[in-house]
Amino acid sequence: MAIFCIPKQNIDKMKTVITRISEKDQMRTLVDMTSEKRTRLFKKVLTEEEAGLLNTEFEKAVASQKLRALGDWVKRNLDAKYREDETIFLAKNYKNLDEVNNFIESRVDLMAEQQAGVALTTNEVKKFTELGKNFFEASKEIGDNIGKPDFAEDNIKWGKAYKELADYRESLLPKSWWGGLVQKLGRANMLFSIKTPFLNIESNTINGITESVIRRFRNWQFTSIVEKGVAKDYMKFAHKMFKETGIDFTRMIDFNDTVVGIGKIAGETTQNIGIKGMDKYSDFVFNKLLTTPDVTFASFAFADSLSILATKTAKGDKKLATKLFKEATNINATGMAKMLREQAIADARLATYTNDTLSSQISEKLRQTLNKAGNIGDLIMPFVKTPANVAELSKLCWIGFC
Repeated sequence: MAIFCIPKQNIDKMKTVITRISEKDQMRTLVDMTSEKRTRLFKKVLTEEEAGLLNTEFEKAVASQKLRALGDWVKRNLDAKYREDETIFLAKNYKNLDEVNNFIESRVDLMAEQQAGVALTTNEVKKFTELGKNFFEASKEIGDNIGKPDFAEDNIKWGKAYKELADYRESLLPKSWWGGLVQKLGRANMLFSIKTPFLNIESNTINGITESVIRRFRNWQFTSIVEKGVAKDYMKFAHKMFKETGIDFTRMIDFNDTVVGIGKIAGETTQNIGIKGMDKYSDFVFNKLLTTPDVTFASFAFADSLSILATKTAKGDKKLATKLFKEATNINATGMAKMLREQAIADARLATYTNDTLSSQISEKLRQTLNKAGNIGDLIMPFVKTPANVAELSKLCWIGFC
C-alpha cells in the first residue's frame, strides 16, 4: 500500500496552516487534536480525500512512536513475569490514534502495579478464574451442607477447591524470604524432635479429660442421649477433612477463621517461605506432627461438648438432641444450633490451648510490635498463644478456678 505524500505545491501552504494553530509547540497541539479536527485543518489545503489520507498517515506515525516508547519502557522497567503480557498488548492492531491513546491511558495504573510487583499477569488471571469457577461449582453442589458429616464427599470436594484457590492466592503474595525463614523454618527446627508430638499429645490428653469433667459439672449434665455413633462419625469426618484438605471445621467459626490448615499453625500467624522443599518440611512438622493430633483432640472436645449441650437443650427428647447436634456441625448453622456450635467451638479451642485469652492477646500484640524491626518478635517469641494459654490456665487452677 502506497504512502500518501503532500503534493509539492501544497507543502508551504500546509506549513503556514500548521504554524498558525499554536505560537510555541505546533506539533504537540497537532497530536492532541481529535481525528476529526485534524482532518478539517488539513482540508484547508488539501481535498477531502487527501486530508483523510494525510491524517491516517500522521496518526500511524504518532501511534508507532508512542507504542515504541512504551515498549522501551516495558523492557527497562518490568521484569520477565509481566513483559510477555504487555508485548502481546503492544502488538495488537489499533484502528487510529485515539485507540492507542485510550490503550495507554487504560494501562498506566496496571503498569505501575506491575512495576511494584503486585499486579497479575494474564495467565494468572486465567488461573484465578479457573480455580474460582471450580470453587463456585463445588459451593453450588454442597449448598447449605458445609460441615455436615452426612455429606462428607461433597465437603471434601469443596474443601479441596477452597484450598487450591487459597494456596494459589498465597503463592502470588509478595513474600519476605527472611520473614518466612524465621516464621516457618525457624519454628519447625525448634519443634522437630521425637518428644514434641508426644508432649503435645500428653498435654492435650490431660487437658481434654479435665475439660470433659468440668463441662459436665458446669452444665449439670453427665450423660448424652444423642444417637449412638453420631459423635463418632463427626470425629472421623473432621479427621478425614483435615487430612485431605487442611481445613479444620471443628475450630472454624467462618471462612475467614480457618484457625489451622492452609499451611497455618493453630493459634499462630505464619507465611510460606516460597521454597518448595522448605515449605514441605515445615508443613510436615506443623500439620503432621502437631496439628493432626490437635484436630483429633479438638474434634473429640467439640463432639463431646455438643452432645452434652444438645442433650441438655432437648430435655430428654432423643430425636431433638440428635437433630440439634447434626445442625450444629454446619458452619452456616442458625438459631439454637448456632449457639450450641459456638459454645462447642469455644470448648474445643480451650481443650487444645488455642482459645483467645488476655495473656495470648497481649503477647501477640507485643510480638507484632517487635516484628516491625526485622522480625525480631518471631526470633524472641516464636510461639505465644499456646504457652500464654497454658500459663493462664495454670494460674487459674492455682487460685482454684479449675
